[in-house]
Formats: sequence, C-alpha cells, structure tokens
Amino acid sequence: MIDKHVVVIGAGAGGLAVLRAMQRAGFRRVECLEMAADVGGVWSKVDYPDLTTHSRAHNYRYADYRPIATRNEQASRDEVLQYFHDFTRDHALREHIRFGVRVESIAYRPGQSPACELTVVDTETGEREPLRCDIVVCALGFSNAGTPNRPQLPGESDFRGTVVHSSEFDRAMLEDILDNDRRAVVVGAGKSAQDILCSLARRGHQRMACVYRKALWAYSYEFMYGRMGPRQSALVAYAFALGKLRKAMGHSELMHRLSRPLVREGFIVNPFEPDSDVFLHRGAVLRADQAELLRAVARTKAGVQGLEPDALITDEGERLPADYVILATGYRRAANLPEIRIVREGGEQGYDPRLRPSLHRQMVDPVIPAVSLFSAEIIFPQQAFGFSIAAEWLARFHAHRLHRQPTVAQMEQALAREEGTTTPWCATGRNDSGGMPYSFEVSHIIDTLVSLFRDLGLPARLARQSYTQFADEQQFDRLCKAIELRLHGTERVRPRAFAVMSRLQRSVRL
Repeated sequence: MIDKHVVVIGAGAGGLAVLRAMQRAGFRRVECLEMAADVGGVWSKVDYPDLTTHSRAHNYRYADYRPIATRNEQASRDEVLQYFHDFTRDHALREHIRFGVRVESIAYRPGQSPACELTVVDTETGEREPLRCDIVVCALGFSNAGTPNRPQLPGESDFRGTVVHSSEFDRAMLEDILDNDRRAVVVGAGKSAQDILCSLARRGHQRMACVYRKALWAYSYEFMYGRMGPRQSALVAYAFALGKLRKAMGHSELMHRLSRPLVREGFIVNPFEPDSDVFLHRGAVLRADQAELLRAVARTKAGVQGLEPDALITDEGERLPADYVILATGYRRAANLPEIRIVREGGEQGYDPRLRPSLHRQMVDPVIPAVSLFSAEIIFPQQAFGFSIAAEWLARFHAHRLHRQPTVAQMEQALAREEGTTTPWCATGRNDSGGMPYSFEVSHIIDTLVSLFRDLGLPARLARQSYTQFADEQQFDRLCKAIELRLHGTERVRPRAFAVMSRLQRSVRL
C-alpha cells in the first residue's frame, strides 16, 4: 500500500485508464472528479449521426481489457460508451468517481504533505469545498477534445436558420435537413465535418457546402487494414523516415516532393486538396467510400466573415445560402484546465503548462511533478490503447516503480534536448481551436511510445509491434495479452458471456 491520495480529474477514456492504473499500483486512496453525470468524456457529449471510431473496433481498446463488442468493423458511439461502462463496472470504478463536480483551481505546495489543494465546485449548487491530496492527474481531453470551440459569428442574432456546433448536431437536425431540403453549410474540414458531410451525401442530399481553412489529410482505411505486404511495409517505413527528416529540416519544397509517393500509392488521402502539403496533417482515418463522397461536395477555402439572415458570408465575400450552419470548429483543449498556482513561503505564482516547451513523456513537468497532464499529446492513434500504456507509466512514475525512474534533473535535461524539436501541447495561435498544429509527427509519437515501454521494462519491439500488427485482430489481441503478462504476470480472461457474444457476432458477419 502506497500512503498517498490521488485525484484524477475527468472520467473519459484517459481518466478511466488512470483511475484503474492508480488502483492497481496500490495507492491508499484514489478518486476521480467528473463534471458530467456519467463516464465517457467526449463520447458521452457527442452524438451526431453515423459517429464511429476512425479505426477498426478491435484497435480502440485498453491493453489490459477485452476489445469492444461490436456488430461492424468500426464501433458506433453507443458501443464505445457501453465499453466504457463495462470497463467501469468490471473494475468497480464507479464507487470512486464523484459526478457533477468541477475543479476550479489547484494549489501546489512543494515540500508540504499533502502537496496539493484543490478547490472543488458542485456544478448544481455552486458550493465550493477544499480537497487536499498528494497527486493530481488532469485527464481533461487534451489529446483530442476538451470544450467545443464555438466561435460567435457577426450577424448571428439576425440569422433565421440554425447555428450549431458539430458536437450538438443530432439525428433530428439531420432529418429536418433531409425531409425539408434545407441548405446546410459545414464550417471546417476535420473528422467531424467529414462525417457530417458524408451523412448528408450518403442519403442523397445535395444542397450543402463546406467552408474550410485547412483540409485534413488522413490515412487510408483500406491501406491500413489491407494485407501488409512488402510494398505496404516499405511505404510505412518511408513515411516514418520522412517524419524524422521533416522534424530535422522543417517544411520545404523538397519535403513536399518527397511526400508525393505516399499520396500516389494511396497511403494518405485528401479529398479536398490532394496537392497540398502532406505535413500539414492529422492522424485521422478515411475510408474510400467517404473520400469519394467528399470529392463531390461543393467547397470553398476561406474564413467566415459573418452571417446574413439567410446566408453565410466568407471573408472572400462569397455568399453561401444556408438554413443550417454547422460549426465543425474543433475543441478548445485547455478550456477545462483549472487555474494552477505554485505556493511557497515567499508567495505564490501562476503556472500555465501551455507555455512550457514540452512535458516529460507528454505528461510530467519537472517544475510541478505532483500535477500531471494526461496525456497532453496523442501517443497512439488508437487512443484507448495508448492511454492504458501511458496510465500504467504514470502510476508507476508516481509510485517510484518504473524500470527507468527519472530524476527531476534527468527530466529537465531530456526536455532541454527536445526544445525546438517538439511542439507545446497547446500551441496558441497555430489553429482555431488553440490545440496542436496539424503536423506529421508520427516518428515522434513512436519515439514517445518506445520510451514509455522501455521505462516500464517492456521490450521496445512490443511498442513497434503496436504499429505493425494493429491491423490483424488476433495479432493485436496477442500483443495486448503479452503486455499484460509482462506488466502484471497475468493474462486477461474474457468473461464467458463476452466470448459467446464474440462467436455469435463472427458467425453473423460470415
């Protein structure tokens, strides 16, 4: 038993993973604080039609838990939520979660015990209470979500139609557009914009348009989950090598030319701007049928000037008639971050982690090691898998049980070496959402994952296999079992009911 009190903020995919890992590590008291009424994070808040995982369902899983039970290759929103509920139930986590509370501030007092004091606010009554603990983990959706970025558009009060963020777009709105032939304008070209445009196009709707500033590059779903022969393996290796080269050389015409084979071979796709810079890129996944639908969508590369009563006006002066304006404008990833202060005898000072050049393993700042950010940067495209690895690392870091336990000096030296080659986890001014720039940093993600595995005493080959064996469901399951066996000396045993369900689902697909 480790005589420390741990508070995890957030009960989404990351927060649940941390809560479970901290309990397994043997901390005396572990609790989770969640603003919403249930677990699930962004998955519980977003329910637009046809929402699924980007990847195949067997990849979106915790390494120490069974895969998602799903009827299709890609898991639906309801199936993902059920997975989180099952994980919470099977590990008896709910009794350690307080719902309907928000953390307003964190005071870190180095040298004192306990070192942290939180101000916790009841979201219903507004009542505040102090909460003291030894360790705080902020799992607030830094990687992929946060609070919807909902810009206020000039003229919105006079607009006669509906303005809605993509996270609020629902089936009733979709049916209204289809049944009454409404004109829809989607602002943005990220994954949610693509999903909503495809939902409309798949149902034959034509009165829609897209306004965007930066088109999304995505990995080809068919390439990722096709047979990984010599050609595919060579392209993956080439992409990783280019990522390292770009990191060293920056953006240039040469890098643009070197990236074109990835486009010609179908490794990555951009249905809006196939000739644009590949390295202005995020790690989404796009199916061929989606890409085909998106190529036919009317689109304008421009910003938004404002709204008229029945139209959206771009900053180029183009007038786009609209009954619905759907803002697929991402998330403000730092919006839920509590105020953080460092309190010493001589006074106190504010602390803003967004101003730090980087974090150790994307989670720990040696300046304030008792307050972790989980995980400030995506460490694996299939986030639940990466979250479970990162959570295990963080639990052992705070328990001082890592195979390679870093000192404060070692963390500071490592961050100094990385300075100038990595991007702050929340780079302001680089895009509308205040999140990370859309950079091709696959090589950096792999390096981080390999380092996490080595710190945990796991062979680096297991980290690399997570990138080379993810497409095969059986191989990926064996990899997860191997990781669990090495970390905890046990293999997960599937509940009998789940095993029967999996066999039935496979027979239905056949």
